[in-house]
Amino acid sequence: MGRSRHCTKSTVLTVASTFTRAPGVNLGYIGGRAEQVVFVRGFDRLPVPVYIRGIYIFM
Repeated sequence: MGRSRHCTKSTVLTVASTFTRAPGVNLGYIGGRAEQVVFVRGFDRLPVPVYIRGIYIFM
């Protein structure tokens, strides 16, 4: 409950921009449409596992 309350009070505009608060995480733009991507230090762009509520999402 505390986390959701904190997120609603912040001025973050996108989900990706919330990751920039973590150390070793940067945002970038790739492709002709300038799609926003998240870079995590120590990982390549493709093999980073993504979990939503504990369920693995294949990227």
